[in-house]
Amino acid sequence: MRALATLQQPKEAIVSRCVAGDEAAWAQLYARYAHSTAHFLQRLGVAPEALDDAVQEVFLQAFRSLDTFRGEAAIKTWLCRLAVTQARRSRDKARFARRIRQLLALEITPDSECDEHAPGQAERLLQAGLSQLTALEREAFVLYELEGQSGVELATILGCPEATVYRRLHEARKKFQGFIESEAQK
Repeated sequence: MRALATLQQPKEAIVSRCVAGDEAAWAQLYARYAHSTAHFLQRLGVAPEALDDAVQEVFLQAFRSLDTFRGEAAIKTWLCRLAVTQARRSRDKARFARRIRQLLALEITPDSECDEHAPGQAERLLQAGLSQLTALEREAFVLYELEGQSGVELATILGCPEATVYRRLHEARKKFQGFIESEAQK
């Protein structure tokens, strides 16, 4: 038991130092857990090209909320929980990006047998889909999905909490996807 307490003490100390604003402690925390977080995210299905960004998002979330960490679980367990949420966001973003690319591929490779795939149709579909969104949903959707901004960046840009950004984004995705699916069935 005493050996376990000794092993846990430096980890608890590093959390306290991070909360106090010690930049060196943040660097140590990142150095200690970034590799395992990246490995975990990869196993959760985050694409290799999105892995670095996903790790950064996990640690940004940790930075923003470490002062609420109660210590009831190990810091690594808490980081894993943040990674699960981030992996879900990353997979959703990748899936949606594939759909957008498929839509925009209509613009690049028009099907000569089908007029609906004429040049400019993809852009018209995109604009028509965006017009289905409220102004606030459209801002979140365009900045996140089309411009590649992060949730944190959107919260700053839009002047609202990050949770509000993701709520707007969720609603925008549902509406946009519904519109595109209805158009595909025509």
